Amino acid sequence: MAGPDPVAVSPTPVPEGDTPPVVPTEPPPSERDAPAAVAGAAAPGQPVEDATRASSDGSLAEPDAGAEAPASEAPPSPVFRLVEVLSVTFDLPSPSPIIHLQEEEAPHRVLYFPIGLPEAQSIAQALEGTEAPRPNAHDLLHQLLDATASDVIAVRLVGAKEGTIIAELDVMTPRGREVLDCRPTDGLAVALRRAVPPPLLVEDSLLDG
Repeated sequence: MAGPDPVAVSPTPVPEGDTPPVVPTEPPPSERDAPAAVAGAAAPGQPVEDATRASSDGSLAEPDAGAEAPASEAPPSPVFRLVEVLSVTFDLPSPSPIIHLQEEEAPHRVLYFPIGLPEAQSIAQALEGTEAPRPNAHDLLHQLLDATASDVIAVRLVGAKEGTIIAELDVMTPRGREVLDCRPTDGLAVALRRAVPPPLLVEDSLLDG
């Protein structure tokens, strides 16, 4: 026995000028089955390193390669005290003369140390304002400073190394300022000969020694 004849369905005519209805469609399997986006993954157009920093818990954040490490603290600047030369003494039984420097302000601490005999005689002459029959090395350097329009700005005793006191002669020359390494006695002997004696400075820790 034959079945019923199929019924032909005519498409509904769309009036001219109307937009046909949009029929919703399912996404293709490749999109429907794709896993959810991973936290921290780069969005379209976003650099990978920026996406890494954008992680919500910060576990994937990476430090900036160009960031500078914090600078270490600079050592404290030395503190100098103004002193004057009290005297140069020849005390027996000491084999060497002793020079005495005293802090000009309270508590008036004293620094003393042995020096050579020629240096002691030269410093004593400068303190007394006397001149030798012939110029010594300190007299010569004093004259050289005058001849070259130079002058001593300061004499600084900056510290001690293995029992030896280290000093520097701060000089202003026509070419500019120069800081020269010197022995304390040479710096003091030249400074005391200047028409206007420059400051004599001692690093604070030497006065506590």
